[in-house]
Amino acid sequence: MASEEHLALLELGVKVWNEWREKNPEIKPDLRGANLYTASLREVNFSQADLRETNLYKADLCIASLVGANLRMADLRETSFYTANLREADLREANLYKADLREANLYKANLREANLSGTAIREAILEGADLIGANLYSANLYKANLYKANLCVANLSTANLHKANLREVNLIGANLYKANLIQVNCQMADLREATLYMANLIEANLTEANLSMANLRETSLIGAKLIKANLYKATLYKANLREADLREANLEGATLEAANLYMANLSTAIIYKTELRDAMLIGATMPSGNVYH
Repeated sequence: MASEEHLALLELGVKVWNEWREKNPEIKPDLRGANLYTASLREVNFSQADLRETNLYKADLCIASLVGANLRMADLRETSFYTANLREADLREANLYKADLREANLYKANLREANLSGTAIREAILEGADLIGANLYSANLYKANLYKANLCVANLSTANLHKANLREVNLIGANLYKANLIQVNCQMADLREATLYMANLIEANLTEANLSMANLRETSLIGAKLIKANLYKATLYKANLREADLREANLEGATLEAANLYMANLSTAIIYKTELRDAMLIGATMPSGNVYH
């Protein structure tokens, strides 16, 4: 249960609360299970605070400091965290449905199995964040920085990742069905067994990415960079790889049946036991260096 003393202090307003925190930096506030529904907490200092299972539904935490705060299983639906600092915060199993995390700092935050469906996370910092099993269905991650984040088995179906930084991200077994990945940076990302069915990867950078056994059926990869990418046993049935760069890519055992490879560059690519039946290869540069006519 929350400390009655700490709740009483908070009720005096953010200014009084922050002054108390400044004078007592060694105290870690206990607000467990508190009802802070629609509370106005803009610029509040909740760093290192215990906010487990707290009700912050529709609360205003813009520009707030929540560094190292424990928000495990908290109700954060439609809460505003615009430009808030959640560095290394614990948000495991928290409900962030339709929350506003635009430009928030979530560096190395723990968001395992958190509900982030419909959440606005555009231009947020999620570098090194733990998002294993998180639900990011239809979340807006436009230009978000997810460098080295862990999104293993996360649900990103229909999410907007346009121009996001997914360099060296772990997306093993993740669901990216119909996700918007236009111009995304997925260099050296691990997408083994990921579902990218009907995803949009136009002009995406997948250089040295591991897409082994990934589902890329009907995926748009027009102009994508797949240099040295591992597509071992990947399914690319009816995928659009028009003008894609597949130099030195590993396509061993991959299915490219009915795929569009018009003007694609397959120079020095590994094509062994690759299914190319009914594929459009006109203008493509083949592994031998010859252009297919």
